[in-house]
Amino acid sequence: DDDDFSDSESRDANARNAHAHDADASRDAVIMLIDASPAMFARDDAREGAQSAFEAAMRACFEFCRARVVVAPDDVVGVVAYNTSKSIGDASCAFERVCVVQRMDAPSASGALELSMFASEGGAEAFKARFGCLDLEDDGSTPATGVDLNQEDALTRGLWTGSHMLESA
Repeated sequence: DDDDFSDSESRDANARNAHAHDADASRDAVIMLIDASPAMFARDDAREGAQSAFEAAMRACFEFCRARVVVAPDDVVGVVAYNTSKSIGDASCAFERVCVVQRMDAPSASGALELSMFASEGGAEAFKARFGCLDLEDDGSTPATGVDLNQEDALTRGLWTGSHMLESA
């Protein structure tokens, strides 16, 4: 009879482990990478409300995260901006001109609300104040270090940051 009990326990444990594995398999991890170069902040009369491309991108991030709160609360979502004048991120994946706007985490109402601040009118200015924005003339050169950060380098560093974030998700 002890064997029957241990077999039953073993089957229950296996069923729990299989269910936990299935939950992880259905969970998505999403990184949204936003260009924060000066051209992205220019108003565009062709867009609704003369929105900038940056505002449109942040609006898309906000809408995505807001929907995930309800339809996929087990997913993890992160937002990264590149071409910023500040560099904000974890020590393990901090790159020049890259800011982690939202760390990888389950979608939440508070996270969506934070993104909505950058997607609304005046949001671009709030973003610039928090994460910085390059000058139009700035090519990213840093003569003191001899490092030239062109657009391709900035994108690469943004992608690396996203990759590191996904690895830790």
